[in-house]
Amino acid sequence: MTPLQRKYLNQLITLSKNGVAPNTKKHKTLYANIRNHFGSWGNALKVANLRPYIRQKSDEELLQELRDRSINGVAPRHNDDPKFGHVVIRRFGSWSKAVKKAKLKLAPRHPSLKERKKKYLKELISRSTNGVAPKSNEDLKLRINIVRHFGSWEAALKIAKLKPFMDKKLITKKLLNELKDHSVNGYAPSITAIPILGSSLQYYFGSYKEAVKVANLKPYSRQHDPVIRQQCLDEIRNKFKNGKPPKTSDDFNLYNRTKRLFGSWWTAIAKVNPTLQQPNIKLFISLLALAVDKEITPDIEHIIESIRNGKVFYEDLEHLITL
Repeated sequence: MTPLQRKYLNQLITLSKNGVAPNTKKHKTLYANIRNHFGSWGNALKVANLRPYIRQKSDEELLQELRDRSINGVAPRHNDDPKFGHVVIRRFGSWSKAVKKAKLKLAPRHPSLKERKKKYLKELISRSTNGVAPKSNEDLKLRINIVRHFGSWEAALKIAKLKPFMDKKLITKKLLNELKDHSVNGYAPSITAIPILGSSLQYYFGSYKEAVKVANLKPYSRQHDPVIRQQCLDEIRNKFKNGKPPKTSDDFNLYNRTKRLFGSWWTAIAKVNPTLQQPNIKLFISLLALAVDKEITPDIEHIIESIRNGKVFYEDLEHLITL
């Protein structure tokens, strides 16, 4: 440590009180010299083992700030600004003493949990008629507060000794009947197709899947969606030419989609035109063999062309038989 550093450090220690450094604004020359020789004021404080000076507000300044924060003569709560509240409590002993000295009124305290529960139960009973509770969706604000404080609407009704607006068993039975009405061939509809009913089922059964299970229905599948199946059949019908169905090679996307929805291409074709059925290749071959045995010359080119196209219709069989 240089002689000048020791000199300015001694001045700093002399001006300090109770281990607290002096105010830099009152000793600007010393502050500048220490910064030049120690690099910063903080470095010098570390060497001298001193705490930095922090200006504290007077009691009147704190009380005036408290008055400025008040509204219509009512002081704020101490936890509205924890840092300010901590300073005031340390200075005056308690928040209420500071409020009293500032000639303000204390803010009303928050009602306790017990008081809030009592309030909501009283409101619930006042809305009931002949011991029957109101609908849970009649006042959403009341419902939210009751669920928040009692865990559920039913728990509050039990404490208030009220009957529900509608028995839960009747509600669930009604919802399940509605779900069955929307089902097709034992398959439940998509939840997106019945959003309102679906949300109600989720609320009472925990999940839409559980409601479908209780209703003894099979879960929704695109394969059994009547709208999607009908759209596929309409697309096939539009591709018919001269009463004959399209080739599977005409549109592979349609062919694959049809197989997923109906199991096979010819099942869908039969639904579009019931007079057309899947070709019976075995029968065709047996009739061809029969024609050969009887020395009948069938139209082989027509038969080969039909087989090559992968489509052998019953009119081909009839043509063969009449030869």
